[in-house]
Amino acid sequence: MLHRKKTNTLLFYALTAVAYYLLVCQYIRNIDDYGYPFMVNETGYRAPITSWADAIRSQCAAYFIDNGRFLIHVVVHRLTSLTSIVPYCLLSTAMFLLLVEGIGRLARPGGTLTSVERLIALFLTVALNTHPGDTLFSNVAFTLNYMWVGTAIVWFLLLYRRMERRGGPCGLWRGIGLFTAGLVCGSLQESYSLGVAGW
Repeated sequence: MLHRKKTNTLLFYALTAVAYYLLVCQYIRNIDDYGYPFMVNETGYRAPITSWADAIRSQCAAYFIDNGRFLIHVVVHRLTSLTSIVPYCLLSTAMFLLLVEGIGRLARPGGTLTSVERLIALFLTVALNTHPGDTLFSNVAFTLNYMWVGTAIVWFLLLYRRMERRGGPCGLWRGIGLFTAGLVCGSLQESYSLGVAGW
């Protein structure tokens, strides 16, 4: 019985991963995909981004003039600057699987999910998304800014619920860790633009 459950789980994730990968690799580049591969400075875009260091420097400037979502936009800068879309497609596939699993665990706390519950979580992830074409199967900027961030927030909620269920005081280091994780997950969200707000 346990072997059959593991096989069903692996089959579910394999089929979902292949289907998602094939869909996400079909995206059409749009304006964001042409702007993000270039560094930002006070006067606008300039040299192409060729490394993680370029992406970080660009976001240091953009944090105060364009957008305050530093961490996620460093990744957007770097992934849009790559010639191949394969790394983006593979990473987005992994994030989509994590999102489906996270939504399933949020909906059914405790224990492992059954195959039917995973199918329901997949359905909920896609069908109840207001713009699945934009946020789940779209270009690099949209998918990272919405689906990847949503995945991080869902898993933060799962971590928070797990800590809450333990009961009693959480302890200094766990409290600091949870607070930091909350700030990092919150900083990825679009409405958080402290740099622009303070400028």
